[in-house]
Amino acid sequence: MTESRADGAAARPRMGRAGGLVDTPADPLAMVRSFAERGWGDGLPIVPATEGRVTAERSYSDRDPLEVLGVMSPRQGEVTRHALAVNAVMAGCEPSYFPVVVAAIEAILDPRFNIASLNATTHPVAMLVLVNGAIGRELRVHGGSGCFGHSRQHFEGPSSHRRWRLGRRHIDGGGQYPGRCCCGCCC
Repeated sequence: MTESRADGAAARPRMGRAGGLVDTPADPLAMVRSFAERGWGDGLPIVPATEGRVTAERSYSDRDPLEVLGVMSPRQGEVTRHALAVNAVMAGCEPSYFPVVVAAIEAILDPRFNIASLNATTHPVAMLVLVNGAIGRELRVHGGSGCFGHSRQHFEGPSSHRRWRLGRRHIDGGGQYPGRCCCGCCC
């Protein structure tokens, strides 16, 4: 769905809006294939973003789920808490981590961060999000040795980057797709 503009400027994708429900196959591998055919996900296993899971994720934010937090460049997709919650669920994010997801996305939407250059580059760049202070202690975010690897006590570490990446890929209305588009701005 796009917005029409009176000034004749290009329409903007409204990816952050709540959409309809989609039936998914019961078999996890069939579900991953089904999502890949739709251009959703990243080829890794996905947690189905059921209405109940998305509601649980959003329960950690008392703001309007359809409030637009900003616009994701280069394709100008609207970022809402609802869209972030859907992508966080798909990435396996625990609901208690959702405020961190929102804070990280709000930070990258700041014009000084220049998300357009990161989303449109052909360079193998990645973001690093540091979580510390009271929220880091409350969520038991591991910041010691091996913090970028797996841990039985802190399973959130390896999936952290995936939360931001899925949100950037889906909300921006496109992104980098091997063999089809390399820069997220022209395809």
